Amino acid sequence: MKDRSAGFTLIELMVVVVVMTIAAAIALPNFRTMIINHQSQGLAEDVIGAIQFTRSEAVKRGEFVSLCASNADQSACGSDWSNGMLAVTDIAKENGAAVTVGEILKIWEGFSPSASISVERGSAGSLSATSFLRYAPGGMMAQISNNDTEIRFEVYVDECDGPMQRNIRVTRAGMVSAERVQCPGGGSGG
Repeated sequence: MKDRSAGFTLIELMVVVVVMTIAAAIALPNFRTMIINHQSQGLAEDVIGAIQFTRSEAVKRGEFVSLCASNADQSACGSDWSNGMLAVTDIAKENGAAVTVGEILKIWEGFSPSASISVERGSAGSLSATSFLRYAPGGMMAQISNNDTEIRFEVYVDECDGPMQRNIRVTRAGMVSAERVQCPGGGSGG
């Protein structure tokens, strides 16, 4: 009788390595999609939280407070939402005026380069891009033009899959709602 040492043969080890490689090849793309979808969901939650913070500050302070796209160094309002957002006391005295920063209340740092945030104001069928949302002292959305009935945020991370884009709507009354919609590019996973 032969005396065999306990252990694995080279063939057994190679089979295990091949099986693990196949399992990893199947799992990694799904894991990447899961991470991107989670980032998309987190981005939407950050935007909703910023909107709610801005509204609560307007009510608490009894003055105009705006949420605006930040400039590159987060020191003033800008036009590119991917630079981040600022909640500011807004000393503009007219609803239709551009944001005039009084005090910066909170800064949301710049977002990932793959983050997509577009913001439009107006009424259904007549929306135009905007770089800020203003709340009046009572918590209602301040009208910038005569046809403003809502502001819509479209938020997602590039390459998200399935219904992971969020369309966030702020009504004239200042209320926020979010709807899940299909990500651009037509992914059908979820």
